[in-house]
Amino acid sequence: MTEVRSTTTYITSSSNLPSSSSLPHLTQTSDVGINPKSSADFAQHMQDMLQQLQDKFQSTSGQIFSRIDETGRSLDELEKTVSDMMSEAGVEQLAA
Repeated sequence: MTEVRSTTTYITSSSNLPSSSSLPHLTQTSDVGINPKSSADFAQHMQDMLQQLQDKFQSTSGQIFSRIDETGRSLDELEKTVSDMMSEAGVEQLAA
């Protein structure tokens, strides 16, 4: 039987945090091994993805609103048809 243990550590107070003086001070992207060209490529890729997401959202929103409008028109037509049928049958309509 395999035992599973959680390795999650919870910070309960600020005394568990390292002081800022014990953390390395990084001033340039080269200090953390980030290539400026790859950073620019990544940023451009993320912007492209966000634009695609926004375009898809707008397209989907437009489709949803179109269907809502279509459903509203269908309900209006149904209400008119039912009203006409009630009038033909001589049934009094309820005041709305």
